[in-house]
Amino acid sequence: MFKCLVQGVTIIPHIMIMPQRAWQEPKTPTISHFPTPDESKSCIALDNVKKMCNEKGYIYNEDPSKLYKTHIYLDQLYSGVPSQYAINAMSIGIPTMVNLSKFYLSHYPMFPATNITAKTLIQSIDNPSNDMENSEDRIIYVNKWFGPEKVSKQWYHLARFILSPDIMFDNYPELDRNDLPKYWAYQGGYEI
Repeated sequence: MFKCLVQGVTIIPHIMIMPQRAWQEPKTPTISHFPTPDESKSCIALDNVKKMCNEKGYIYNEDPSKLYKTHIYLDQLYSGVPSQYAINAMSIGIPTMVNLSKFYLSHYPMFPATNITAKTLIQSIDNPSNDMENSEDRIIYVNKWFGPEKVSKQWYHLARFILSPDIMFDNYPELDRNDLPKYWAYQGGYEI
């Protein structure tokens, strides 16, 4: 049970898409970042972004209720996973920048955000990469992997596994592989 459970709890999304207002293009370029409990303190990299916004006449938004009026969303720089705000931003097509860990990317290799570090943040804002152009692909990907139906099914199967550890999908064909937490495939050498 330990073999499967630990990775299951760490990689099933702890966040899912929340209802959002439709994106509205703001008149002034707007860069948003909202503090999270994981990273609530300001840092030099974000201070530099604020300074850049002041110099260029951009708006630096820290109000989550105005996410829908954002050109670029900057997510957590140090946790290695996306926040609820990043998932919400991508769900309405907003280009998102986040520092993702290799572990996270191994489970979501096509994650539709620009992977940045605190050192590359300003450069990434000034020269957005081409992978941020297709908002429709971003919306489809996030809806597929972080939609409420997908996440709730994964938690359901994890709960079933905890209650009955002998349930492994290769022994129980009635389980749909597409609804199982991805960690079972990675642990068992399967591909989903």
